[in-house]
Amino acid sequence: MSSSVVTRVIRRLLPRHHWSEIGPESCLKVKVPFSVLIFAVSLSPHDTRCTGLSRDNMILPLLILSRFDGASGAKPVFPFSSNSAPFKAENAYKKYDKYPPYCSIPEEMEKRAVPPLQGESNDGSSQLVHVTALIRHGARTPWQAAPFYQCWNGYWEDEQNIWDCDLKTYTGPPAATKEKGRQDEGLLEEDPDFLFEKRYDALAISPDKTGNLLSGTCQLGQLIMRGYDQELRNGLHLRQAYFYDGNKTADEHAASDSRMRLWDLTNGDGHEGRKAPSPAIGDSTKQIYQEPNLHYRADDEQRTLMSGQILLRGLFESELLSANDDETAVIRLHTADYSMDVLGINHAVCPRAWDLHNEAYESEEYKNWIKNSDFNKVNTFVKEELGLDEIPRSMLDCLMTTICTDRTLPENLNNYDGNIGPTPWEESDESFATTDDQWDGATFERIANFAIKNFTFAYKHNNGAYAKVSDLPLLVIF
Repeated sequence: MSSSVVTRVIRRLLPRHHWSEIGPESCLKVKVPFSVLIFAVSLSPHDTRCTGLSRDNMILPLLILSRFDGASGAKPVFPFSSNSAPFKAENAYKKYDKYPPYCSIPEEMEKRAVPPLQGESNDGSSQLVHVTALIRHGARTPWQAAPFYQCWNGYWEDEQNIWDCDLKTYTGPPAATKEKGRQDEGLLEEDPDFLFEKRYDALAISPDKTGNLLSGTCQLGQLIMRGYDQELRNGLHLRQAYFYDGNKTADEHAASDSRMRLWDLTNGDGHEGRKAPSPAIGDSTKQIYQEPNLHYRADDEQRTLMSGQILLRGLFESELLSANDDETAVIRLHTADYSMDVLGINHAVCPRAWDLHNEAYESEEYKNWIKNSDFNKVNTFVKEELGLDEIPRSMLDCLMTTICTDRTLPENLNNYDGNIGPTPWEESDESFATTDDQWDGATFERIANFAIKNFTFAYKHNNGAYAKVSDLPLLVIF
Protein backbone atom coordinates (compact mmCIF):
# COMPACT_ATOMS: atom_id res chain seq x y z
CA MET A 1 0.00 0.00 0.00
CA SER A 2 2.66 2.03 0.35
CA SER A 3 2.84 4.65 2.70
CA SER A 4 -2.04 11.62 0.74
CA VAL A 5 -5.30 13.44 0.42
CA VAL A 6 -7.33 14.91 -2.35
CA THR A 7 -6.07 18.50 -2.67
CA ARG A 8 -8.30 19.28 -5.58
CA VAL A 9 -11.61 18.38 -3.98
CA ILE A 10 -14.57 17.10 -5.97
CA ARG A 11 -15.04 19.44 -8.93
CA ARG A 12 -18.72 19.10 -9.42
CA LEU A 13 -21.67 16.90 -8.62
CA LEU A 14 -22.60 14.49 -11.35
CA PRO A 15 -26.10 14.80 -12.79
CA ARG A 16 -26.87 11.28 -11.60
CA HIS A 17 -24.90 11.36 -8.39
CA HIS A 18 -25.24 8.79 -5.70
CA TRP A 19 -23.41 9.62 -2.50
CA SER A 20 -21.53 6.79 -0.85
CA GLU A 21 -19.86 6.77 2.54
CA ILE A 22 -16.50 5.16 2.95
CA GLY A 23 -13.97 4.55 5.67
CA PRO A 24 -13.14 2.49 8.73
CA GLU A 25 -15.65 2.83 11.53
CA SER A 26 -15.12 6.03 13.57
CA CYS A 27 -12.25 6.98 11.29
CA LEU A 28 -12.43 8.34 7.74
CA LYS A 29 -15.93 9.43 6.70
CA VAL A 30 -16.03 10.91 3.22
CA LYS A 31 -18.73 11.44 0.59
CA VAL A 32 -17.45 10.93 -2.94
CA PRO A 33 -19.11 10.73 -6.38
CA PHE A 34 -16.72 8.13 -7.81
CA SER A 35 -17.20 4.46 -8.60
CA VAL A 36 -13.64 3.51 -7.61
CA LEU A 37 -11.37 5.58 -5.37
CA ILE A 38 -7.74 4.46 -5.17
CA PHE A 39 -5.36 5.79 -2.51
CA ALA A 40 -1.67 4.89 -2.74
CA VAL A 41 -0.06 5.79 0.56
CA SER A 42 3.50 5.97 1.86
CA LEU A 43 2.86 4.82 5.45
CA SER A 44 5.40 3.80 8.01
CA PRO A 45 5.76 0.01 8.08
CA HIS A 46 4.27 0.12 11.57
CA ASP A 47 1.43 2.58 10.90
CA THR A 48 -1.79 1.02 12.16
CA ARG A 49 -3.66 4.16 13.10
CA CYS A 50 -6.75 4.27 10.90
CA THR A 51 -6.23 1.94 8.01
CA GLY A 52 -6.96 -1.45 9.40
CA LEU A 53 -3.40 -2.46 8.66
CA SER A 54 -1.80 -5.11 10.82
CA ARG A 55 1.82 -5.99 11.28
CA ASP A 56 0.97 -9.51 10.15
CA ASN A 57 0.71 -8.03 6.68
CA MET A 58 2.62 -4.78 6.78
CA ILE A 59 4.02 -4.49 3.31
CA LEU A 60 0.85 -4.79 1.27
CA PRO A 61 -2.28 -4.75 3.36
CA LEU A 62 -5.15 -4.12 0.98
CA LEU A 63 -8.18 -2.48 2.56
CA ILE A 64 -11.36 -2.65 0.53
CA LEU A 65 -14.18 -0.56 1.93
CA SER A 66 -17.52 -1.11 0.26
CA ARG A 67 -21.03 0.12 0.82
CA PHE A 68 -24.07 -1.73 -0.44
CA ASP A 69 -27.18 0.13 -1.50
CA GLY A 70 -29.73 -1.95 0.34
CA ALA A 71 -30.04 -4.02 3.46
CA SER A 72 -29.70 -7.66 2.59
CA GLY A 73 -27.73 -8.39 5.76
CA ALA A 74 -25.11 -10.28 3.74
CA LYS A 75 -21.74 -10.56 5.41
CA PRO A 76 -18.39 -11.42 3.83
CA VAL A 77 -16.98 -14.87 4.38
CA PHE A 78 -13.22 -14.86 4.72
CA PRO A 79 -10.77 -15.99 3.49
CA PHE A 80 -10.65 -17.97 0.28
CA SER A 81 -7.76 -18.93 -1.94
CA SER A 82 -7.28 -17.87 -5.53
CA ASN A 83 -4.69 -19.53 -7.73
CA SER A 84 -5.40 -17.45 -10.80
CA ALA A 85 -2.73 -14.78 -10.31
CA PRO A 86 -0.45 -15.22 -13.36
CA PHE A 87 2.55 -13.27 -12.05
CA LYS A 88 5.37 -15.42 -10.68
CA ALA A 89 8.59 -14.26 -9.04
CA GLU A 90 10.37 -17.44 -10.09
CA ASN A 91 13.84 -16.53 -8.93
CA ALA A 92 12.90 -14.78 -5.70
CA TYR A 93 12.38 -15.90 -2.12
CA LYS A 94 14.68 -18.93 -2.37
CA LYS A 95 17.35 -18.14 0.20
CA TYR A 96 15.39 -18.74 3.42
CA ASP A 97 13.10 -21.55 4.49
CA LYS A 98 10.49 -19.11 5.80
CA TYR A 99 9.77 -15.43 5.26
CA PRO A 100 7.91 -12.97 7.52
CA PRO A 101 4.38 -11.98 6.44
CA TYR A 102 5.88 -8.52 5.87
CA CYS A 103 7.56 -9.88 2.72
CA SER A 104 4.25 -10.75 1.01
CA ILE A 105 5.77 -13.60 -0.96
CA PRO A 106 3.84 -14.83 -4.03
CA GLU A 107 2.40 -17.84 -2.21
CA GLU A 108 0.91 -15.52 0.41
CA MET A 109 -0.32 -13.03 -2.17
CA GLU A 110 -2.28 -15.76 -3.93
CA LYS A 111 -4.19 -16.49 -0.72
CA ARG A 112 -5.44 -12.91 -0.48
CA ALA A 113 -8.59 -11.75 -2.14
CA VAL A 114 -11.67 -9.66 -1.54
CA PRO A 115 -14.08 -12.15 0.06
CA PRO A 116 -17.33 -13.12 -1.63
CA LEU A 117 -20.63 -12.36 0.04
CA GLN A 118 -22.35 -14.85 2.23
CA GLY A 119 -25.95 -15.81 1.55
CA GLU A 120 -28.22 -16.57 -1.37
CA SER A 121 -28.18 -14.95 -4.80
CA ASN A 122 -29.24 -11.36 -5.21
CA ASP A 123 -32.95 -10.60 -4.75
CA GLY A 124 -32.50 -7.08 -6.10
CA SER A 125 -32.34 -5.33 -2.73
CA SER A 126 -28.54 -4.83 -2.66
CA GLN A 127 -26.04 -3.62 -5.19
CA LEU A 128 -22.49 -2.41 -4.78
CA VAL A 129 -22.22 1.23 -5.86
CA HIS A 130 -18.78 2.36 -4.69
CA VAL A 131 -15.40 0.91 -3.75
CA THR A 132 -12.52 2.60 -1.97
CA ALA A 133 -9.17 0.80 -2.08
CA LEU A 134 -6.44 1.99 0.27
CA ILE A 135 -3.11 0.40 -0.57
CA ARG A 136 0.39 0.59 0.74
CA HIS A 137 3.34 0.61 -1.63
CA GLY A 138 5.09 -2.59 -2.65
CA ALA A 139 8.54 -3.86 -1.68
CA ARG A 140 11.15 -1.12 -1.77
CA THR A 141 14.76 -0.24 -1.06
CA PRO A 142 15.88 1.18 2.33
CA TRP A 143 14.26 4.53 3.07
CA GLN A 144 17.46 6.19 4.26
CA ALA A 145 21.23 5.84 3.97
CA ALA A 146 24.28 6.18 6.22
CA PRO A 147 24.94 7.68 8.70
CA PHE A 148 21.26 7.92 9.74
CA TYR A 149 20.37 4.40 8.62
CA GLN A 150 22.32 1.86 10.68
CA CYS A 151 21.78 -1.89 10.73
CA TRP A 152 24.87 -3.68 12.02
CA ASN A 153 28.60 -3.21 11.85
CA GLY A 154 29.84 -3.44 8.26
CA TYR A 155 26.40 -3.17 6.66
CA TRP A 156 27.29 -0.35 4.28
CA GLU A 157 30.68 -1.83 3.41
CA ASP A 158 29.10 -5.10 2.27
CA GLU A 159 28.83 -5.31 -1.53
CA GLN A 160 25.41 -6.98 -1.23
CA ASN A 161 24.06 -3.64 0.02
CA ILE A 162 24.84 -1.87 -3.21
CA TRP A 163 21.26 -1.47 -4.41
CA ASP A 164 20.74 -1.70 -8.17
CA CYS A 165 17.27 -1.42 -9.67
CA ASP A 166 15.88 -2.82 -12.92
CA LEU A 167 12.56 -1.05 -12.47
CA LYS A 168 12.60 2.25 -14.33
CA THR A 169 10.35 5.31 -14.31
CA TYR A 170 9.07 6.63 -17.64
CA THR A 171 7.89 10.18 -18.26
CA GLY A 172 6.29 11.72 -21.33
CA PRO A 173 6.18 15.36 -22.43
CA PRO A 174 2.86 16.72 -23.72
CA ALA A 175 2.62 16.99 -27.49
CA ALA A 176 1.20 20.21 -28.87
CA THR A 177 0.26 18.44 -32.10
CA LYS A 178 -2.33 16.37 -30.27
CA GLU A 179 -4.08 19.01 -28.23
CA LYS A 180 -7.67 18.15 -27.43
CA GLY A 181 -10.05 20.72 -26.03
CA ARG A 182 -12.34 19.56 -23.21
CA GLN A 183 -14.98 22.26 -23.03
CA ASP A 184 -17.05 20.38 -20.47
CA GLU A 185 -14.27 20.70 -17.88
CA GLY A 186 -12.37 23.69 -19.21
CA LEU A 187 -9.24 21.57 -19.73
CA LEU A 188 -6.74 21.18 -22.54
CA GLU A 189 -5.34 17.63 -22.76
CA GLU A 190 -2.18 16.78 -24.65
CA ASP A 191 -1.12 13.20 -25.45
CA PRO A 192 2.60 12.36 -25.36
CA ASP A 193 4.44 11.46 -28.58
CA PHE A 194 7.34 9.66 -26.90
CA LEU A 195 8.69 8.67 -23.49
CA PHE A 196 11.82 9.25 -21.42
CA GLU A 197 13.36 6.44 -19.38
CA LYS A 198 14.72 7.76 -16.09
CA ARG A 199 17.94 6.09 -14.90
CA TYR A 200 19.86 6.78 -11.67
CA ASP A 201 23.28 5.99 -13.15
CA ALA A 202 24.81 9.42 -13.78
CA LEU A 203 27.22 9.25 -10.81
CA ALA A 204 29.05 6.12 -11.92
CA ILE A 205 32.24 5.51 -9.93
CA SER A 206 32.94 2.10 -11.42
CA PRO A 207 30.96 -0.46 -13.44
CA ASP A 208 29.56 -1.79 -10.17
CA LYS A 209 29.12 1.32 -8.04
CA THR A 210 27.70 4.84 -8.20
CA GLY A 211 27.84 7.90 -6.00
CA ASN A 212 24.16 7.61 -5.14
CA LEU A 213 23.13 7.24 -1.51
CA LEU A 214 22.50 3.49 -1.92
CA SER A 215 25.72 3.15 -3.97
CA GLY A 216 23.87 1.68 -6.96
CA THR A 217 21.19 2.70 -9.43
CA CYS A 218 18.28 2.71 -6.94
CA GLN A 219 16.69 5.73 -5.31
CA LEU A 220 16.12 5.85 -1.59
CA GLY A 221 12.93 3.97 -0.84
CA GLN A 222 12.09 3.26 -4.48
CA LEU A 223 9.85 0.43 -5.61
CA ILE A 224 11.66 -2.72 -6.71
CA MET A 225 10.59 -5.57 -9.00
CA ARG A 226 9.20 -7.61 -6.10
CA GLY A 227 6.96 -4.67 -5.28
CA TYR A 228 5.88 -4.47 -8.92
CA ASP A 229 4.80 -8.10 -8.77
CA GLN A 230 2.90 -7.53 -5.52
CA GLU A 231 0.92 -4.56 -6.81
CA LEU A 232 0.09 -6.25 -10.09
CA ARG A 233 -1.44 -9.08 -8.08
CA ASN A 234 -3.37 -6.58 -5.96
CA GLY A 235 -4.85 -5.05 -9.11
CA LEU A 236 -5.92 -8.50 -10.26
CA HIS A 237 -7.54 -9.18 -6.87
CA LEU A 238 -9.61 -6.02 -7.27
CA ARG A 239 -10.63 -6.95 -10.79
CA GLN A 240 -11.72 -10.41 -9.68
CA ALA A 241 -13.77 -8.86 -6.90
CA TYR A 242 -15.63 -6.10 -8.75
CA PHE A 243 -15.44 -6.74 -12.52
CA TYR A 244 -17.71 -9.36 -14.03
CA ASP A 245 -16.12 -10.75 -17.17
CA GLY A 246 -18.48 -13.59 -18.05
CA ASN A 247 -16.63 -16.89 -18.41
CA LYS A 248 -13.41 -15.21 -17.27
CA THR A 249 -14.90 -14.70 -13.81
CA ALA A 250 -14.42 -17.86 -11.75
CA ASP A 251 -17.07 -19.07 -9.31
CA GLU A 252 -14.87 -18.27 -6.31
CA HIS A 253 -14.36 -14.66 -7.36
CA ALA A 254 -16.47 -12.15 -5.47
CA ALA A 255 -17.76 -10.68 -8.76
CA SER A 256 -19.50 -13.96 -9.57
CA ASP A 257 -22.18 -12.62 -7.21
CA SER A 258 -24.20 -9.97 -9.05
CA ARG A 259 -24.36 -7.85 -5.89
CA MET A 260 -20.58 -7.34 -6.07
CA ARG A 261 -20.44 -6.28 -9.73
CA LEU A 262 -19.36 -2.69 -9.83
CA TRP A 263 -18.72 -3.23 -13.54
CA ASP A 264 -20.46 -5.81 -15.70
CA LEU A 265 -18.32 -6.04 -18.84
CA THR A 266 -20.79 -8.38 -20.51
CA ASN A 267 -23.73 -5.98 -20.27
CA GLY A 268 -22.43 -2.66 -21.48
CA ASP A 269 -23.82 -0.12 -23.87
CA GLY A 270 -21.91 -1.37 -26.89
CA HIS A 271 -18.62 0.25 -25.89
CA GLU A 272 -16.14 -2.25 -24.53
CA GLY A 273 -15.09 -1.45 -20.99
CA ARG A 274 -17.86 1.03 -20.39
CA LYS A 275 -20.34 0.85 -17.62
CA ALA A 276 -23.89 -0.29 -18.21
CA PRO A 277 -26.62 2.18 -17.24
CA SER A 278 -27.37 1.76 -13.53
CA PRO A 279 -28.26 3.83 -10.46
CA ALA A 280 -24.66 3.61 -9.27
CA ILE A 281 -22.16 6.44 -9.13
CA GLY A 282 -20.26 7.17 -12.33
CA ASP A 283 -20.67 8.04 -15.98
CA SER A 284 -21.42 5.21 -18.41
CA THR A 285 -20.32 7.36 -21.37
CA LYS A 286 -16.73 7.43 -20.10
CA GLN A 287 -14.10 4.71 -20.06
CA ILE A 288 -14.04 2.88 -16.73
CA TYR A 289 -10.53 4.21 -15.95
CA GLN A 290 -11.56 7.83 -16.54
CA GLU A 291 -13.01 10.26 -14.02
CA PRO A 292 -15.62 10.27 -12.62
CA ASN A 293 -15.54 6.48 -12.71
CA LEU A 294 -12.09 6.36 -11.13
CA HIS A 295 -10.27 8.75 -8.81
CA TYR A 296 -6.58 7.97 -8.22
CA ARG A 297 -4.73 9.74 -5.41
CA ALA A 298 -1.16 9.16 -4.23
CA ASP A 299 1.46 10.98 -2.24
CA ASP A 300 4.43 12.25 -4.23
CA GLU A 301 6.89 9.43 -3.53
CA GLN A 302 8.23 7.27 -6.33
CA ARG A 303 7.27 4.03 -4.57
CA THR A 304 3.66 5.08 -4.02
CA LEU A 305 3.15 6.75 -7.37
CA MET A 306 4.38 3.67 -9.18
CA SER A 307 2.60 1.23 -6.85
CA GLY A 308 -0.71 2.85 -7.66
CA GLN A 309 0.05 2.90 -11.37
CA ILE A 310 0.94 -0.79 -11.41
CA LEU A 311 -2.15 -1.72 -9.42
CA LEU A 312 -4.27 0.17 -11.94
CA ARG A 313 -2.53 -1.69 -14.74
CA GLY A 314 -3.59 -4.96 -13.12
CA LEU A 315 -7.11 -3.63 -12.62
CA PHE A 316 -7.67 -2.07 -16.05
CA GLU A 317 -5.07 -3.70 -18.33
CA SER A 318 -7.58 -5.14 -20.83
CA GLU A 319 -9.35 -1.80 -21.18
CA LEU A 320 -6.10 0.20 -21.37
CA LEU A 321 -4.73 -2.02 -24.13
CA SER A 322 -7.96 -1.81 -26.11
CA ALA A 323 -7.72 1.98 -26.47
CA ASN A 324 -7.61 3.28 -30.05
CA ASP A 325 -4.16 3.40 -31.63
CA ASP A 326 -4.47 7.13 -32.23
CA GLU A 327 -5.22 7.81 -28.58
CA THR A 328 -3.14 7.43 -25.45
CA ALA A 329 -5.02 6.07 -22.47
CA VAL A 330 -4.59 8.68 -19.75
CA ILE A 331 -5.39 8.16 -16.05
CA ARG A 332 -5.35 11.25 -13.90
CA LEU A 333 -3.14 11.15 -10.83
CA HIS A 334 -3.90 13.56 -7.99
CA THR A 335 -1.02 14.39 -5.65
CA ALA A 336 0.40 17.28 -3.60
CA ASP A 337 3.62 18.71 -2.20
CA TYR A 338 4.94 15.90 -0.04
CA SER A 339 5.93 18.27 2.75
CA MET A 340 2.32 19.45 3.04
CA ASP A 341 0.50 16.19 2.38
CA VAL A 342 -1.61 14.70 5.16
CA LEU A 343 -2.46 11.07 4.46
CA GLY A 344 0.63 10.21 6.41
CA ILE A 345 1.08 11.83 9.80
CA ASN A 346 2.50 15.30 9.16
CA HIS A 347 3.66 17.10 12.29
CA ALA A 348 4.29 20.29 10.31
CA VAL A 349 0.62 20.44 9.33
CA CYS A 350 -0.63 19.25 12.71
CA PRO A 351 1.78 20.33 15.51
CA ARG A 352 -0.57 18.99 18.18
CA ALA A 353 0.11 15.50 16.87
CA TRP A 354 3.79 15.90 17.77
CA ASP A 355 2.83 16.92 21.30
CA LEU A 356 0.71 13.79 21.67
CA HIS A 357 3.53 11.68 20.27
CA ASN A 358 5.95 13.00 22.88
CA GLU A 359 3.40 12.64 25.66
CA ALA A 360 3.05 8.95 24.82
CA TYR A 361 6.77 8.26 25.15
CA GLU A 362 7.08 10.32 28.32
CA SER A 363 4.17 8.53 29.99
CA GLU A 364 4.42 6.19 32.96
CA GLU A 365 2.72 3.54 30.86
CA TYR A 366 5.58 3.60 28.36
CA LYS A 367 8.25 3.64 31.06
CA ASN A 368 6.66 0.60 32.71
CA TRP A 369 6.49 -1.21 29.39
CA ILE A 370 10.15 -0.51 28.65
CA LYS A 371 11.12 -1.66 32.13
CA ASN A 372 9.38 -5.01 31.71
CA SER A 373 9.95 -5.54 28.00
CA ASP A 374 12.87 -6.93 26.00
CA PHE A 375 14.50 -3.50 25.87
CA ASN A 376 17.56 -4.48 27.91
CA LYS A 377 18.10 -7.67 25.91
CA VAL A 378 17.70 -5.87 22.60
CA ASN A 379 19.94 -3.00 23.71
CA THR A 380 22.66 -5.36 24.89
CA PHE A 381 22.42 -7.44 21.72
CA VAL A 382 22.65 -4.37 19.47
CA LYS A 383 25.75 -3.12 21.28
CA GLU A 384 27.61 -6.39 21.84
CA GLU A 385 26.58 -8.43 18.81
CA LEU A 386 25.81 -5.85 16.11
CA GLY A 387 28.45 -3.28 17.03
CA LEU A 388 26.12 -0.26 17.34
CA ASP A 389 25.88 2.37 20.04
CA GLU A 390 22.11 2.14 20.48
CA ILE A 391 18.98 0.55 19.06
CA PRO A 392 18.60 2.25 15.67
CA ARG A 393 15.26 3.56 14.43
CA SER A 394 15.98 1.67 11.23
CA MET A 395 16.27 -1.75 12.92
CA LEU A 396 13.03 -3.23 11.63
CA ASP A 397 13.61 -1.86 8.14
CA CYS A 398 17.11 -3.36 8.13
CA LEU A 399 15.75 -6.80 9.00
CA MET A 400 12.94 -6.76 6.47
CA THR A 401 14.70 -5.21 3.48
CA THR A 402 17.45 -7.78 3.96
CA ILE A 403 15.42 -10.97 4.35
CA CYS A 404 12.68 -9.97 1.91
CA THR A 405 15.22 -9.39 -0.89
CA ASP A 406 17.22 -12.57 -0.19
CA ARG A 407 20.24 -10.71 1.10
CA THR A 408 22.36 -12.36 3.77
CA LEU A 409 21.52 -11.69 7.41
CA PRO A 410 24.27 -11.75 10.06
CA GLU A 411 24.54 -15.25 11.50
CA ASN A 412 23.25 -14.09 14.89
CA LEU A 413 20.05 -12.81 13.23
CA ASN A 414 19.60 -15.63 10.74
CA ASN A 415 17.02 -17.57 12.74
CA TYR A 416 13.58 -16.52 11.55
CA ASP A 417 11.13 -19.43 11.66
CA GLY A 418 7.81 -17.67 12.30
CA ASN A 419 7.06 -19.68 15.44
CA ILE A 420 6.69 -16.69 17.75
CA GLY A 421 4.38 -14.51 15.69
CA PRO A 422 3.45 -10.93 16.55
CA THR A 423 3.14 -9.89 20.18
CA PRO A 424 -0.51 -9.11 21.02
CA TRP A 425 -1.13 -5.60 22.27
CA GLU A 426 -3.23 -7.03 25.06
CA GLU A 427 -0.23 -8.90 26.45
CA SER A 428 0.85 -7.55 29.84
CA ASP A 429 4.17 -5.82 30.44
CA GLU A 430 5.39 -8.66 32.62
CA SER A 431 4.57 -11.38 30.13
CA PHE A 432 6.18 -9.56 27.21
CA ALA A 433 9.74 -9.93 28.42
CA THR A 434 11.42 -13.15 27.33
CA THR A 435 13.61 -15.52 29.28
CA ASP A 436 17.14 -16.28 28.14
CA ASP A 437 15.96 -19.61 26.69
CA GLN A 438 13.23 -17.86 24.72
CA TRP A 439 15.67 -15.22 23.46
CA ASP A 440 18.36 -17.59 22.21
CA GLY A 441 17.70 -18.76 18.69
CA ALA A 442 14.85 -16.28 18.10
CA THR A 443 16.63 -12.94 17.94
CA PHE A 444 15.14 -11.93 14.56
CA GLU A 445 11.52 -12.19 15.71
CA ARG A 446 12.17 -10.89 19.22
CA ILE A 447 13.90 -7.77 17.91
CA ALA A 448 11.30 -7.24 15.18
CA ASN A 449 8.43 -7.56 17.68
CA PHE A 450 10.10 -5.14 20.09
CA ALA A 451 10.72 -2.59 17.31
CA ILE A 452 7.11 -2.78 16.11
CA LYS A 453 5.56 -2.40 19.54
CA ASN A 454 7.98 0.37 20.48
CA PHE A 455 7.21 2.35 17.32
CA THR A 456 3.45 1.91 17.45
CA PHE A 457 3.14 2.67 21.15
CA ALA A 458 2.11 6.27 20.46
CA TYR A 459 -0.66 5.12 18.13
CA LYS A 460 -2.31 3.09 20.89
CA HIS A 461 -1.60 5.35 23.86
CA ASN A 462 -4.40 7.42 25.38
CA ASN A 463 -7.09 5.66 23.36
CA GLY A 464 -5.33 6.43 20.09
CA ALA A 465 -5.32 10.22 20.54
CA TYR A 466 -2.16 10.64 18.44
CA ALA A 467 -3.61 8.68 15.54
CA LYS A 468 -7.00 10.40 15.73
CA VAL A 469 -5.63 13.95 15.82
CA SER A 470 -3.23 13.14 13.00
CA ASP A 471 -6.19 12.28 10.77
CA LEU A 472 -7.96 15.59 11.29
CA PRO A 473 -6.30 17.46 8.39
CA LEU A 474 -7.50 14.73 6.05
CA LEU A 475 -11.08 15.16 7.26
CA VAL A 476 -10.94 18.95 7.02
CA ILE A 477 -9.73 18.92 3.40
CA PHE A 478 -12.49 16.53 2.41
